[in-house]
Amino acid sequence: MNVLIVDDEPIARDILKNYCSFFPEIKIVGSSSNSLEAKNVLNAQEVDLMFLDINMPVIDGVSFLKHSKLNPRLYLPPLIKSMRRRLLA
Repeated sequence: MNVLIVDDEPIARDILKNYCSFFPEIKIVGSSSNSLEAKNVLNAQEVDLMFLDINMPVIDGVSFLKHSKLNPRLYLPPLIKSMRRRLLA
């Protein structure tokens, strides 16, 4: 399973990378700090699952998903999980 991680916080990306490393069937094909970088990865790579932060500068995750629906190749069904509380605790 090809995975893309999109989060503006480096610690959140590192936590997700570490978690994914426990599953040999998961291959991280990209790690982006913003939606614009993520779009480039999605255009270049086959992605099955995307961990997408909702609150990011420039283009937030929700807006990115809305625009991704316009291009079926980029559309991934959303699954939303917030890590904010855990990261700040």
